[in-house]
Amino acid sequence: MDTDNFIDTYNNQLESKNISRKFSPSAYIDAWSAFVHLCIEGYDSSIYEFDYDVQIRDEIEKVLNIKDIQKYDEYKDFREKIQNLDRKLKSILVFDIQKNESSEQWWKKGRLAYAGREYAETLEIEFGLKIKIV
Repeated sequence: MDTDNFIDTYNNQLESKNISRKFSPSAYIDAWSAFVHLCIEGYDSSIYEFDYDVQIRDEIEKVLNIKDIQKYDEYKDFREKIQNLDRKLKSILVFDIQKNESSEQWWKKGRLAYAGREYAETLEIEFGLKIKIV
């Protein structure tokens, strides 16, 4: 399919949806990749910062759910890259605490299995849970 048609449709749909961060598909991939790799390396901010930073995935989910772009090959490539990053993050999350029970989104329900000192300390203070500090 035509990349120009995808971009035109994508941009038109972003304008009509409730998406606060109107990034290009590659910018969403870059932002999610940067966050996931920070987590893999040992996220070193508080759990509150984590909860804020992970919100980019909410915007990505809205994009993934735009029906009008799902027919394009570029969408399939975007979805595959996001799913690969999701698998990486899921591999270092633990879902054993009652966090955001009302949320349906897996990225809001887990905690990191290991992290930097600040994240680990706030997790212990808030939930009484100890994790490996890297």
